[in-house]
This record gives sequence, C-alpha cells and structure tokens, in this order.
Amino acid sequence: MNFTGIQHPEEFRMVTRAHIIAWRDDLVNRSLSGMSIRHRLAALSSLFEYLCERNTVTHNPVKGVKRPAVESYEGKTPALGDHQARQLLEAPDGTTIKGKRDRAILATLLYHALRRDELCRLKIKDFKQERRGVPHLKVSGKGGKTRYVPLHPAASGLIHEYLDAAEHGLEDTGFLFRSVSNNRIQGSQKAITPDAVYKIVRAYSEKLGFKIGAHSLRATAATNALDHQADIAKVQEWLGHANIATTRIYDHRKTLPEDSPTFKVTVDEELEALPTDMKARFVWISQLIETHGLYNVREPYIKHVEDVLWEIRMKSKDEISRALYVTVKPKRVIVVRVFVKKTQKTPRREIKLALKRAQEIEQ
Repeated sequence: MNFTGIQHPEEFRMVTRAHIIAWRDDLVNRSLSGMSIRHRLAALSSLFEYLCERNTVTHNPVKGVKRPAVESYEGKTPALGDHQARQLLEAPDGTTIKGKRDRAILATLLYHALRRDELCRLKIKDFKQERRGVPHLKVSGKGGKTRYVPLHPAASGLIHEYLDAAEHGLEDTGFLFRSVSNNRIQGSQKAITPDAVYKIVRAYSEKLGFKIGAHSLRATAATNALDHQADIAKVQEWLGHANIATTRIYDHRKTLPEDSPTFKVTVDEELEALPTDMKARFVWISQLIETHGLYNVREPYIKHVEDVLWEIRMKSKDEISRALYVTVKPKRVIVVRVFVKKTQKTPRREIKLALKRAQEIEQ
C-alpha cells in the first residue's frame, strides 16, 4: 500500500474507491499487463474482504472498480512438444549424482505438474505415500493445502536411481531433492531452492535450443492432460488450483492449431498436388504413426530435421517428397509443409517456410 502512503493499520479505513482507481491507473501507466493488474486488484480485494470480516473496515473499496480487459485468457507460458520433453529428460548426465538428481527433478515436474516451491518442499516420506495400493506423492501446496498425486512410474524409477546414488533414501524426514556440490550431497537438511530449480530447467533447455523456465513444465503437463481428454475438474484438483478458471488457461482444445485456415487450405492443396503414389505413401506412413505412435516409427519413414521440425519421408521410383511436421500428441502431428524435391538434402527455404508456419500455430 505504498501508493496510498499507509503507515498504520487504522489508515486502511481511509482508503476510498478513488484511491483504488488512482492506483489501478498508475499500474496501467507503468505498462503492467491487464492480467497482472487484475491479479493485484483481486489480491487487494481479498485483503479488504478479510478486514471487513474482522470489522476492521466498514466496506471493500475495490468492489466495483473496473478491471482492465485482457487480450486472452489463454496461458502465455509455452508448453513443450513431446519430442522436446523427451529431449529435456535425456539431457542430464545419468552417470553423476547431479545428473540423476536433475533427471528426477525434471521428471517430477513434467509428470506431476508441481510448482517449484512444492517440489522443493518434498520430503522422503512424501515420496513413499500409498493410497489404495497406488504410490502417491504428498504435495504441500499453496495456502498450506495438501494434495496427493499418483506417482508416475517413470518418475518413480528416476527418483529411486537418484536416492540410491545420493544415499539418503532412508531419511524419511529429510528433503527429497537436495543441493549438490562437487557431485556430492551437501548435508541432510539442505533442500534445493526454487531458484536453483529454475536454473536447472533453464540451463538444460537452453542447450537444447529452446529457453524455458520451470513453469513451462507445469504448463506442459496440464496441457497434455487436457489434450488427452482428462476431466478439467480433475486437472484442477491435480494442479492444486483454487479456481477452475485458472485451469482453463491451459485448455487449448477449442483452439486446436490444425483448425487454422493455413492448414485447412494451404497444406491440403500441397498434399493434393503430390503424385498419386506419393499420396498413397503419405497416407500409409500416417497410419503407421496413428497406430503405433511417433516413438515407435523411425527412419526411413520419419526423421528429425531441426528444432521442433520433423519430416515424413516419401520416395517413389522417380521422385522424392517430404511432409514437414510438428508434434502435438504421441499419435498426432500437424503437417506444415509438403513438397517434392530433386535431391536428398532438404532445401533451406523449405525448412524456413515450415518453421514460419509452425510459429503461426503457436501464436
């Protein structure tokens, strides 16, 4: 409340609607986003509601103050594609304690959508929970709320590998993820910090060519759950959101990128222009992907090009063609460019065009 110059608790009674409007306008002039201003007004309103309940003030001056419009309620935090997530999990060196710890951290974030501070608060005993015979993580969330999250087998295996190497798996009251120095655990009570978790994610992702923060892993987990038709109320509980509106930020099912006119018209025309045998080959490889999943289909049918871009490889007796795509699910891809080429090497101009179209579907 520095803006209003409040120095003593009783001065809250002097705050009027005019003060709140002036504060809101000051935030606008400081170029804060509409969503940030709405969050601050909501927090201030909650404070005054609390004070009203305690008879400290007579009314809530934030009520009725117009909130700024927001461009979109869709989340701005980028979510990873399937291949990017897999690359990130494989990035740490699995032969060192630090590498094992970092893999376990990345898996815990990706598979369970934890916040950084929630991960840092995990203790050994929280990793050993069972409910109805199913392993769970006991997560201490915002506001002291506790939730139980089913433990993913892949994450469980990586955590066990880390604990075996770090040798503190029997210290039930100790922290699960701890600081590492010179490839050694520093003391039984020193937990890794949220800032360190952010730097871990940032460092590995930057090496892979996509710079993200830890919250992107939470966004990835939430987006994938909703894309796979998980009930949004269950996802809300899983994420520990107090309001389902926050969970809806991650729900992109009504704005699927493949519904864009770019891909309904342009790519369809490019596919239609392929020779008949090439189209048949494309359909056959597409069915392979749909049936077996991308992870189980490899060269000579598909191949990584660069960054988020992959290619479906078609070849006939006389011609070579490619369908460049990005992934949205293990069994679904979005084709962004189809063309016939004269040499084995994919022309740079085709890659640039495909990457440009891929960027359009992320916007």
